[in-house]
Amino acid sequence: MTNAVAVHSDIAELGFAPMQQMLLHEAQEHGLPVMAQEDGHLMVGSPFGSFGITAREPGIRLHVRAQSEDNLSVLRDSLLEHLEHFLPHIMADLRWSDAPVAGSLPVNFQFAEVLAVEDLGVDFYRVQLKLARFATFKDESIHFRLVLPDPKVADPEWPSLKENGSIAWPKGEKELHRPVYTARTMDHETGVLTVDIYRHDGGRASGWAAAANPGDQVAMIGPGGSGILTTPQVTLCGDETAYPALARIVESLPEGAQGQVILANASGARDYPFPTRDGLEVSWCDAATGTLAAAAQEAQTAQPEAFLWFASEAAEVAEMRKHIKAAGWSKETFYAAVYWVK
Repeated sequence: MTNAVAVHSDIAELGFAPMQQMLLHEAQEHGLPVMAQEDGHLMVGSPFGSFGITAREPGIRLHVRAQSEDNLSVLRDSLLEHLEHFLPHIMADLRWSDAPVAGSLPVNFQFAEVLAVEDLGVDFYRVQLKLARFATFKDESIHFRLVLPDPKVADPEWPSLKENGSIAWPKGEKELHRPVYTARTMDHETGVLTVDIYRHDGGRASGWAAAANPGDQVAMIGPGGSGILTTPQVTLCGDETAYPALARIVESLPEGAQGQVILANASGARDYPFPTRDGLEVSWCDAATGTLAAAAQEAQTAQPEAFLWFASEAAEVAEMRKHIKAAGWSKETFYAAVYWVK
C-alpha cells in the first residue's frame, strides 16, 4: 500500500553510520521490522507508518511516512523526542519539508465534550466523551493522553508546535498533566469514546473525573500505542490501572486463544466488568497471596510458550524485568510496562 503522507528533513550535521546504528538499536528495542537496509539507506516500520534515513552530501535525509496526518504526527514526535535526548545540538536548526506552522496546535491535539460520568463499581469512574475528531482513533490504537491543567489555573495554556516540528509544552504553574489512558470502547458511528478512570486519592485525573459534568470540555492528545495482541497463547497480568487495557486485549484476541489473566487488586473489590473468553482462566492476586510479579513468573513457568503481557506499578515491573533478564527471554515474547509510580 502506498503511503499517503511523507515528509523529510535534511540534517547536514549528522553522519549516516551513527544514525543508522541509533535507529537499528531502537528497532531492536521495540521489536520494529527493518523494511529496507542497503548502502546509504535504512527504513524501519512501525504501527503508525515508517521512518528512516538516506545518506546525503553532506549529512542525511530523515524520512517519515504514514497513512494519515495523525499517524505522521505520532511518528515525528517520537523521532524528535529521541533526537532531542541524544542530539540536542541539532534541534534549533532542524526543519521539515511540510514546514509545520510554529505556534499552532499539534495535529493530534483536540478537545472532547463530556457526555456522562458514572461510578463503575468501587474503583472506577466511567466517562463518555464526544470527540471533535473521532476519525483519528482506530480500533488497533487503544491509548491516548488526557491533557489536564492545574484546576487552580484560570487561564491554561495549551501545547504548540516549534519551528522544528517538536511540541512546546507549558511549564511552571501552567504545566499540563498528561496521563495515559485506554479507550475502553469506541463507537465509530456516534464518535463517542468511553474511558474508565481508576479512583486514586490525590490523582489529578481521578479528581477531574469526580468533578466532571456533562457539557464540560477536556483536552486530549493521541492516539498512540497499538497494544492489541494477536498471539494464540497469552499470560496477561495487571493491577487496577491496567484493567481497561487488559479488557480491550481480551476482547481482541484471536478465536481460540488460550491462557491466563491474573488481576491484582488492592481494595478487595472484584466488580470491574471484565470480559470473559472460553480458554482464558481469570484469577486474582492480592497482598496476602504474594506479588503480581511472582504470580506472573509462576504462570509463565507453567506455560512458557505464552506471550507475557505485564503492566503495574514501577516496583512490580522492575521485579518482573529482573526475572525476564535473568531468564534470557527474547523481546518478542513479552511486554512489561510501568503504568504508575508510588
